[in-house]
Amino acid sequence: MDIFIDLKVEKENIDIIKEMLPYTSEHIKNIVHIEDEGIIKVCCDEQYKAIVEESVGKLNGLISDKFFKDKKISTVRIEDWTDKNVINSEDVFVKLQQTSEIYNTADGTFVYSGLPLKIFEYFNLKIDEYAKDTSKLRI
Repeated sequence: MDIFIDLKVEKENIDIIKEMLPYTSEHIKNIVHIEDEGIIKVCCDEQYKAIVEESVGKLNGLISDKFFKDKKISTVRIEDWTDKNVINSEDVFVKLQQTSEIYNTADGTFVYSGLPLKIFEYFNLKIDEYAKDTSKLRI
């Protein structure tokens, strides 16, 4: 049976939480944002409620001010998925090199084109937007 978990999120964190929530747990089915109340509702099966709440709590902790206060961000693994089988387990890197969507320019240096370039630009833009938003909050 589906249930909803209500998350009260600080206004400045809503966008990044909404964007990252789908990646926190494989058990999340749907995400609904109720702007008037500042609440995000996360839908999951009742049997996975505790798992989803724990994953969402970790994400919320990472995004909170206390995590970023030193401005030294280290790699943090929210959840270890190394033991899970994914649908697409094929290594696409070599294939992308063969189709000239990724060029090796030097040892460990690559140039992107086509879809990989668009994906890179998208995430680069999102990171820049987030950096600008958070720097405005701290001034």
